Amino acid sequence: MKKVYLSKSNQSNPNLVAKIRQELKDNKYEVIEYQGGNYPEFIDGVFNSTNAIVVISHPESLNGDTVDLGRGILSELSEAFKHENKAYTYTTDSELRKIKEFHQYPDKELQKKKAWQLRYGYIELGEKVTLEVL
Repeated sequence: MKKVYLSKSNQSNPNLVAKIRQELKDNKYEVIEYQGGNYPEFIDGVFNSTNAIVVISHPESLNGDTVDLGRGILSELSEAFKHENKAYTYTTDSELRKIKEFHQYPDKELQKKKAWQLRYGYIELGEKVTLEVL
């Protein structure tokens, strides 16, 4: 069974998170999520055992072919990429897209926006995919 890390914004719709979590499980993926405890220790080891990271962002963060993300998700993506995990995001409740790249906004941008929780950086979206590719 493949393991998938589910990375979600604290601003995500809880019903959408539950739906996607169940969909992953229904498709025979073991879903790993941070649910409290020592975060640095957890995040250091989690991507050694997962195949992919699936991101659920803030509902209003989609901007065409990019998605704004907060610092937490961006740091999880960075760790996942270091461990060669595949990366995907849901742009709607049913559209799964590959994540091509991620970027942090320059410091001046962050200070101007004063919203690092939601707009610390962004991802570039790739092609639409199905759950089978995870």
